[in-house]
Amino acid sequence: MPQIEISCKGRLDASWSDWFQGLTIERVAAGRTSLSGEVPDNAAVYGIFSMMSSLGLTLISCHVEPVRGDELPSPAAHREQRATQGGCR
Repeated sequence: MPQIEISCKGRLDASWSDWFQGLTIERVAAGRTSLSGEVPDNAAVYGIFSMMSSLGLTLISCHVEPVRGDELPSPAAHREQRATQGGCR
Protein backbone atom coordinates (compact mmCIF):
# COMPACT_ATOMS: atom_id res chain seq x y z
CA MET A 1 0.00 0.00 0.00
CA PRO A 2 1.19 3.55 -0.66
CA GLN A 3 2.74 5.52 2.22
CA ILE A 4 1.54 9.07 2.89
CA GLU A 5 2.95 11.93 4.96
CA ILE A 6 0.84 15.04 5.46
CA SER A 7 1.67 18.23 7.32
CA CYS A 8 -1.17 20.60 8.12
CA LYS A 9 -1.88 23.77 10.01
CA GLY A 10 -4.31 22.96 12.76
CA ARG A 11 -4.43 20.82 15.87
CA LEU A 12 -5.47 17.19 16.02
CA ASP A 13 -4.64 14.56 18.58
CA ALA A 14 -4.27 10.80 18.20
CA SER A 15 -7.97 10.23 18.96
CA TRP A 16 -8.76 11.33 15.36
CA SER A 17 -6.77 8.44 13.87
CA ASP A 18 -9.84 6.31 13.01
CA TRP A 19 -11.38 9.24 11.12
CA PHE A 20 -8.21 9.48 9.03
CA GLN A 21 -7.91 5.88 7.75
CA GLY A 22 -5.87 4.82 10.81
CA LEU A 23 -3.02 7.24 10.10
CA THR A 24 -0.60 8.11 12.90
CA ILE A 25 -1.30 11.63 14.12
CA GLU A 26 1.32 13.74 15.90
CA ARG A 27 1.51 17.37 16.93
CA VAL A 28 4.85 18.48 15.52
CA ALA A 29 4.91 22.20 16.32
CA ALA A 30 2.66 24.88 17.73
CA GLY A 31 -0.50 24.73 15.66
CA ARG A 32 0.79 22.05 13.28
CA THR A 33 -0.03 18.37 12.93
CA SER A 34 1.57 15.47 11.05
CA LEU A 35 -0.42 12.53 9.68
CA SER A 36 1.43 9.50 8.33
CA GLY A 37 0.98 5.86 7.43
CA GLU A 38 -0.38 3.56 4.75
CA VAL A 39 -3.43 4.28 2.60
CA PRO A 40 -5.21 1.65 0.53
CA ASP A 41 -5.60 3.73 -2.65
CA ASN A 42 -6.01 7.21 -4.18
CA ALA A 43 -9.66 7.38 -3.14
CA ALA A 44 -8.54 7.17 0.50
CA VAL A 45 -6.11 10.05 -0.06
CA TYR A 46 -8.92 12.22 -1.44
CA GLY A 47 -11.12 11.19 1.49
CA ILE A 48 -8.42 12.34 3.91
CA PHE A 49 -8.16 15.70 2.13
CA SER A 50 -11.94 16.06 2.23
CA MET A 51 -12.00 15.39 5.98
CA MET A 52 -9.19 17.90 6.50
CA SER A 53 -11.16 20.51 4.58
CA SER A 54 -14.32 19.79 6.58
CA LEU A 55 -12.37 20.32 9.80
CA GLY A 56 -10.84 23.59 8.56
CA LEU A 57 -7.28 22.25 8.50
CA THR A 58 -4.85 23.90 6.08
CA LEU A 59 -2.63 21.59 4.01
CA ILE A 60 1.04 22.55 4.29
CA SER A 61 2.61 19.60 2.48
CA CYS A 62 1.85 16.09 1.31
CA HIS A 63 4.04 13.29 0.06
CA VAL A 64 2.73 9.98 -1.25
CA GLU A 65 5.24 7.18 -1.84
CA PRO A 66 3.82 4.62 -4.27
CA VAL A 67 4.25 0.90 -3.76
CA ARG A 68 7.01 -0.50 -5.91
CA GLY A 69 5.53 -1.29 -9.30
CA ASP A 70 2.83 1.40 -8.99
CA GLU A 71 5.08 4.11 -10.41
CA LEU A 72 3.72 5.88 -13.46
CA PRO A 73 5.71 5.55 -16.68
CA SER A 74 7.59 8.60 -17.93
CA PRO A 75 5.78 10.61 -20.64
CA ALA A 76 8.22 9.28 -23.26
CA ALA A 77 7.67 5.66 -22.18
CA HIS A 78 3.90 6.24 -22.21
CA ARG A 79 4.03 7.65 -25.78
CA GLU A 80 6.17 4.71 -26.92
CA GLN A 81 3.74 2.23 -25.34
CA ARG A 82 0.77 3.91 -27.05
CA ALA A 83 2.57 3.90 -30.41
CA THR A 84 3.32 0.18 -30.21
CA GLN A 85 -0.28 -0.58 -29.19
CA GLY A 86 -1.80 1.42 -32.03
CA GLY A 87 -2.76 4.59 -30.15
CA CYS A 88 -5.36 5.20 -27.48
CA ARG A 89 -7.92 2.59 -26.57
